[in-house]
Amino acid sequence: MNQSAKKHIEISAAKAPPEILSNQIQVFRNDQFIRRMLDAIPSLLAVLNSDRQIIYANKSLIEMLEFDGEEALLGLRPGDVFDCVNAYDSESGCGLGELCRSCGALVAIVSETRTTEECRMTRLRESMIQAHELEVTTTPFVYVGETFTIFSVVDKSSEHRRQMLERIFFNDIMNVVGSIKGFAELLETRDYQDKEKIYFQIREAAEQVIGEVEAQRMLSDAEHERLELKQELCSSRDLLERIVRLYENHKTATRRHLTINASAVNEYLLTDQSILLRILGNMVVNAFEAIPPDESVILDCQADGKALVFSVHNPGAIPEEVRPEIFRRTYSTKGTGRGLGTYSMRLLSNYLSGEVEFESSRSTGTLFRISLPVNIE
Repeated sequence: MNQSAKKHIEISAAKAPPEILSNQIQVFRNDQFIRRMLDAIPSLLAVLNSDRQIIYANKSLIEMLEFDGEEALLGLRPGDVFDCVNAYDSESGCGLGELCRSCGALVAIVSETRTTEECRMTRLRESMIQAHELEVTTTPFVYVGETFTIFSVVDKSSEHRRQMLERIFFNDIMNVVGSIKGFAELLETRDYQDKEKIYFQIREAAEQVIGEVEAQRMLSDAEHERLELKQELCSSRDLLERIVRLYENHKTATRRHLTINASAVNEYLLTDQSILLRILGNMVVNAFEAIPPDESVILDCQADGKALVFSVHNPGAIPEEVRPEIFRRTYSTKGTGRGLGTYSMRLLSNYLSGEVEFESSRSTGTLFRISLPVNIE
């Protein structure tokens, strides 16, 4: 988050009276020269009045948002037409939600000078979560005696996502390949006794490389809405045991323990195991990274009506100021190039008709859970 987005800003819920809004819209509707000029701009662009309402939208913005025409956008605020999840936090919509105070777009809109800000926006479209990293530029100007703002948006998501995935992917792959090289060098030592153990470790490292490649492919397919489900009947207990086998020797598990709650239920469900294992695996890795050595991460599964709730608990607590940002793509407290784990949990859960949530406090620790419908007749 950039520093300017942290400034305290006062935002009013008030909107322009209908007759004033209608007059403002008509001004831009009548000026065909300005309309043709703004429509020719390929960037996503709107004109806002002093109450942050859209009174003009160019063709690029209308087409991107898949509206039938300009009329459907007029009078709304940017977060409302972009389906920003934070706009649903308040009855007044965009700008009044709890997280809106840190929105780069809002900071730019209320600025009195030309301003460019970064805005991480999470959209909810047709029950699907979409994360966008936007560059928002606002330019105030006076026209026919009133102050308006040109609101221009460039979607940097693909560029940022590619750069981030490359950093994460190559870093993780090089770590594992380095391990394989080290194991191979041990085998060259003629007097090394326990070669069977080294063979096992090389195979395990090779499987981890395959897992990293598969994780990147799955995330890319999910973001482009082309991830295909491979549902099969599976046991909840078997899934938990597989997670233990997969992650008890993970690089983040050093001197940390991974156990299954003794009261975990063993129920059957129809789901895509690879996707569910990836979600639970991300929860486990995040939990390992959040706790000091010699602490434990506990896996669980409990029945809740017609749903099964898988959970991962660790004794650490997430700082209050961090919690609202948890599911945003690229947000991380662990440094640059991180932050895909929690984002991918929620993204992938959509494909399983599941819901990912978390709760955290100093007294109880942190619990991530995914609720899945038991759709077995």
